[in-house]
Amino acid sequence: MEQEIYWIWLSRLPRIQVRQVKELGKVYENLEALWQEKNEKALQKVPQIGEKLAKEILKKEGKQQAICEWEKCKERKVQVLGLAEENYPTLLKQIYDPPICLYVQGNANILQESSIAMVGARKASEYAQKVAYFLAYQLAQNKIHVVSGLAKGVDSYSHRGAIRAYHGKETGKTIAVMGTGCDTIYPKENAKLYEQILASGGAIVSEYKMGTPLNRYHFPERNRIISGLTKRYSCGRSQRKEWVFNNC
Repeated sequence: MEQEIYWIWLSRLPRIQVRQVKELGKVYENLEALWQEKNEKALQKVPQIGEKLAKEILKKEGKQQAICEWEKCKERKVQVLGLAEENYPTLLKQIYDPPICLYVQGNANILQESSIAMVGARKASEYAQKVAYFLAYQLAQNKIHVVSGLAKGVDSYSHRGAIRAYHGKETGKTIAVMGTGCDTIYPKENAKLYEQILASGGAIVSEYKMGTPLNRYHFPERNRIISGLTKRYSCGRSQRKEWVFNNC
């Protein structure tokens, strides 16, 4: 079984949180062992799991849906990055509530490289648009990738400015974090920009399954990913790596 299927399945379990995934990782050697579990009482003994989540873990429907989702990803050449895998963005692991899995279309390697977040108003002034474009262009010229949300206004101009610096090498890369599935373009008027991001070696990122439509509650959740993909500085707090499953 492909490892990506396990991560899709785990992320789609109703109401599951990272803290529960970590508890499962202390008990089960790997995701395959968890997938093969048949004993509900054994699952309920895992701290923070409980009866409802144990029942969801054992449902065959959830596993079948995960396999179907993986096949869709494979067809669209979308990569699935699991929380405990080496290709999962290192900085994103360190936020309070990282996505259990990420769907990535395009160049997933740049999620590990230097980047800066640029976001702003959708109804931005002409001045704000010009400044966003200019700053993104300068950053991308210096091999610092621009992370934004593909929204109207400042977000769009930030992506466009970064792409303007593209010369077929390390420059001009930008990352769009979606509040929809990574195959669902919003707003639709940014369809061309979406394609330009991919053509210039950038990436489209989402924590939502393929085909997920617009939902206004997704945007605050998306913003934590935009922030989490970039470096953060704080006083008196050590940088820590957290590993979920014992064999990772």
